Amino acid sequence: MTAMTKAEVRPASESSQDGTGGKKFSTISSHGITLQINQQTVNDLEVLDLLDDILSGNVFRMPKLMRRIFGDQHEVVMDGLRNDEGIVSADTASEFLVEVLEQINPN
Repeated sequence: MTAMTKAEVRPASESSQDGTGGKKFSTISSHGITLQINQQTVNDLEVLDLLDDILSGNVFRMPKLMRRIFGDQHEVVMDGLRNDEGIVSADTASEFLVEVLEQINPN
């Protein structure tokens, strides 16, 4: 497993557009994993609903939230978070998710 690093996000001036409707993405790096995250993620009602479920104590919704946020990059995230035994611990996934969300919406 790679050493834990503080999550980083490129400033808006370094964000990119995908060519399909002008979606803006931020490049985020955490735990040695670099991803392109849609900046509108924090405005997605399904993401907010899943976050509310998790904050209300339903931690079993975390995998669904991660799939919703990371989309096609979900397997990259899971593989990057696996320990030497091939397990993605809930603690590690939670730390990663918090760092990513803080970088998407630092307020």
